[in-house]
Amino acid sequence: MASDQGLIEKTLSLLEPTYGPVELSSAVFPFTYSDYYKKEMGEGLLKVYCSFRKLIEPDEIVGLKLAAIECEKNFVRSVSRSVNIDPGYLDRMRVVLATTKDCSHRIYLGQGIYGDIELMYRSGSFVSLEWTYPDYRAALAIEFFNKVRNVYLADLREASQKAQE
Repeated sequence: MASDQGLIEKTLSLLEPTYGPVELSSAVFPFTYSDYYKKEMGEGLLKVYCSFRKLIEPDEIVGLKLAAIECEKNFVRSVSRSVNIDPGYLDRMRVVLATTKDCSHRIYLGQGIYGDIELMYRSGSFVSLEWTYPDYRAALAIEFFNKVRNVYLADLREASQKAQE
């Protein structure tokens, strides 16, 4: 999330050495779901969901969140962030975000990082939960993560077939 599309593009280029190339991305959309970031980042925020080609193990998310925090520091204006990066991972059953904020439904992963399940896969689609962020409840998010899941499952099948050869 950032105040303009140029910052989003610059941020993604800085993330690629750590995360790998972007494989899929949603359309850039106005972040109108909350005023939470308004004081820190200003108005007119834009957001995009991205998935990266590189597959990770779930325990790698802590290091990726710490790398995201460092990347955000490249875009600090005065004392405020102008970019917000929320890394996560997707598997067959869930979408998990990494966060520094503790809450009753979040699991501590280490080094000040918590795992927050945003979406669960049920009956052919991801569905939101009681605590799911409003932007992750939106149809755009659900459609995007269903698409990412399909690509992920195809990648797993391909890897399995190669392993059997």
